[in-house]
Amino acid sequence: MPSQMTFELKSGQVRGYRKKPRWIAAIAASYLAIPTLCFWQLARSVDYDTTLMPQLAVDPFFLFEAFGGISCAIAVFIVSRASFVYFVGFGLYILSAKFLELSEAPLFESPQSLALTGSWFALTALFLSNTLRTPYLNPKARWWEQPERLQFVSRGVLIHGEHRFPIVTLNLSSGGVFAKLDERAMPDFGAAPDLKLSGSPDRRKTEPTGAMLLSPEQVIAARESLAAYPVALGTDVRVRLQVHPDAARHFDCAAFEYAAEVVWSAPSSGPYRFGVGLRFRDRSRQETKTFREYLRWLEEVGVPSRDES
Repeated sequence: MPSQMTFELKSGQVRGYRKKPRWIAAIAASYLAIPTLCFWQLARSVDYDTTLMPQLAVDPFFLFEAFGGISCAIAVFIVSRASFVYFVGFGLYILSAKFLELSEAPLFESPQSLALTGSWFALTALFLSNTLRTPYLNPKARWWEQPERLQFVSRGVLIHGEHRFPIVTLNLSSGGVFAKLDERAMPDFGAAPDLKLSGSPDRRKTEPTGAMLLSPEQVIAARESLAAYPVALGTDVRVRLQVHPDAARHFDCAAFEYAAEVVWSAPSSGPYRFGVGLRFRDRSRQETKTFREYLRWLEEVGVPSRDES
C-alpha cells in the first residue's frame, strides 16, 4: 500500500500520509548539516589551524548556527504546527540577519558563506510550498499518528437521526472504526433497480461475528431509507458496536455505543461503497479506557489480525 494517499475534506482534496514521508528525514538531515558547513567556514578562515579548532567550537557564531540547525532539524522531524512555526520563523530570522549583514559588509566572501546562506534560504523556502507544509498544518494528513487498527469483522448499527442502518466493522482502533453497510442483510439489495448502484458488490470473505442487532422490520426500513445513509463528512452519528460474544460477560455489556463523526467516506464506485470512517466523540475517560481494554482483549485472544491494508 502506498505511504501517500488522498482523501476528501469539505475544502477539497488533501494529501494524506500513511507513514511519515522520507523527505522529512532528508530535510532534517539537511538542517543537521548546517553546523558542519558553518564550522568548515570558520576553519577555512583560520587556514585550518588545528590549534584554533577548540576556540572555533565555542565561537558564538558557530554556537548560534549549531543551535539553529539542530533545533530546526528536531522541529522538522516532530511534525506539528508549533514545530512548523518554529523552523520557518527561525529560518526567516536567520535570513533577515544575514541580509542585514550583507548591507553593512561583504557577506559572500567565500563559497562556504554563500553555501551557508543558500542552505537556510532553500530550506525555509521549501516549507512555504503547499505540498511540504500540509502534514505540519493539517493533522488529518498525519495518518501515521492514528491509533493502530485491528481487523475485526463484527455487526453493528449506524444511527443517524431516526434512521438505523445495519453495518459491519472492518477494523477498529481506540479512536474510531471503519465500517460499511451490511448489504447482505438487506432484502433484494443487489437486485433493486431503484438503488442505481455502481461499483462492486460486497465481497467480504469473512462473516461478521455475532447476531443481527436490528429486527427484520428495522432492516427493511433501513433498506427503504438508504438516501439518508450518512456519507457527508462532518455528519454527527451514533454507532453501536457488538461486543464479541466471548467478551460480553467480561465487559458486562453486549454492545458499545458512542457518538461519532464521519471523517472519511468511500466513493460509491469503489469496493467499499457505503463505507465510512468514524471518529468517536464525547466519550468519558472510563468509556475510552474500557474500549481500549476490549481491543487488548481481542488482540490477546487472537480474534483480529493487524490491518496492513
